[in-house]
Amino acid sequence: MATTSREQLKAWFRKGLKPLESQFAAWIDSYWHKSDSIPMSSIDGLNDALNDHTVIADDALDTTSTNPIQNAPVAIALNGKSDIGHTHTPSDITGLETALEEATTNKMNRDGSNYQGSLSLVSPAITSQWTVRKQDGTLVATKTDNAISLENGAKADYSGTFQYPAADAAHKAPTRCDGSFGTTLPAPATPSATLTKTGLTTSTSLTANLYAGKSGLEVSGGKVIKATGEDKTSASASVSFYHRRYWGVSADAGADITSLTSELSNARAKSITFDCSGGRYFYYAYPKALGTAAWKVGGFDVSDNVLTETTVTNEYGLAVTYYVYRSKNLLTDPSVNAVIS
Repeated sequence: MATTSREQLKAWFRKGLKPLESQFAAWIDSYWHKSDSIPMSSIDGLNDALNDHTVIADDALDTTSTNPIQNAPVAIALNGKSDIGHTHTPSDITGLETALEEATTNKMNRDGSNYQGSLSLVSPAITSQWTVRKQDGTLVATKTDNAISLENGAKADYSGTFQYPAADAAHKAPTRCDGSFGTTLPAPATPSATLTKTGLTTSTSLTANLYAGKSGLEVSGGKVIKATGEDKTSASASVSFYHRRYWGVSADAGADITSLTSELSNARAKSITFDCSGGRYFYYAYPKALGTAAWKVGGFDVSDNVLTETTVTNEYGLAVTYYVYRSKNLLTDPSVNAVIS
């Protein structure tokens, strides 16, 4: 493909001139199109980089070198066209830098150790034991899930450890740890010291964090260098405490709300479809501490629901005052759509 110099092209396209069709064609032929394949011979230093089996510097890929393979701005890629006469950097070719990094995997650091590519850090795993008790200390349940949800009033005791697997071909080992389980790093596949917490009554998260220096390459100041900083992986165990709310239908104008459907939630807002067929009231109840609600039924604002208060002592022995909303009248619609906010 013929190449016309930049100077000649500029001369043809000066203000006031009328470039010929052949000059437009020469201009187009002097640049790479996005659909063109760029030959390896046009990548400055590519063959040297692929054939190079010399030692990689322990601190960088020779950041003082003028070799464009080492000092190429990785973030810059071709946008549209590029001068055919221009010598390209590795970042111009999609996937080339990844291939170059992989090609360095079998090289050695100056200290004789194997050069590591971009390895992932192993992840910690937590083993948990929760003991759930009532207000008076009576045992209710034991749980082994890392994350549990409890109703307000419960008390939770925790006992747990973390550990992590040994490094392998794709994963590196941690060099330090921190978090709820402390800063003493156990050996691979060995449980950490046991963490215990007693009498938890508010939402609590317990974490184990692992750290190791980054491996592989990164871009800094437009240069490809050995990665710096730390990688981090984490695991957690948690207990979350919630209010309980109730809803449903009943033909009884004074229904026991604890006989209705319930769920744990700290929110007042909810959308519910009530089946009132056969003549029933709808009910919605939640802790008074969440404040009064606004209602829409069938898309219309409703303010005449009956509002009362009642106190419920839950299974953990905590007495909670509830707002109880009930429809003013018996309804027969099998699909009463209510939006509570």
